[in-house]
Amino acid sequence: MFNLRETKREAHLLLGGNLGDVRRTFERAEELLQDSFTILRKSSLYQSEPWGMESENLFLNQVWKVETVLSPILLLEKLLQAEINLGRERAEPKVEGAYFDRTLDIDILFMDDLQLNSDKLVLPHPRLHLRAFTLQALVEIDPGFIHPVLLKSTSYLLENCTDNVKARKLD
Repeated sequence: MFNLRETKREAHLLLGGNLGDVRRTFERAEELLQDSFTILRKSSLYQSEPWGMESENLFLNQVWKVETVLSPILLLEKLLQAEINLGRERAEPKVEGAYFDRTLDIDILFMDDLQLNSDKLVLPHPRLHLRAFTLQALVEIDPGFIHPVLLKSTSYLLENCTDNVKARKLD
């Protein structure tokens, strides 16, 4: 008889939303996803202007560091289903890369030091180093994590980020 161990991976997830009661939506996402991973750390909530879009609604964001046995694609599928269950509607953008208001968006920023480039998922997240609001929350919980492509710490990336959309840490 042999012991088949499940491989545990650490992932960093970015939650964001700007419609409805976003704090409650994050809590409900945690409840829905409790069988998919264990949360190791959570950043504070950060509030910011919309990034890459125009909207009157401010965003709330939070980064979770989680441990999971799921593959990156299976984790993505679970996150997308949670988004739908919590009211996310995806509109087809008229322009590539266009963003819309949303109840919930969950991005996988990193999964260990994995590099992946598929039709469904790119890891590490291709724009995380360009977004101060993402880096601020990420640095709060994992300042020394090394970006597997850029080979720089999250702290270094934040210090050198030229994004002028800074986030305000909430209590």
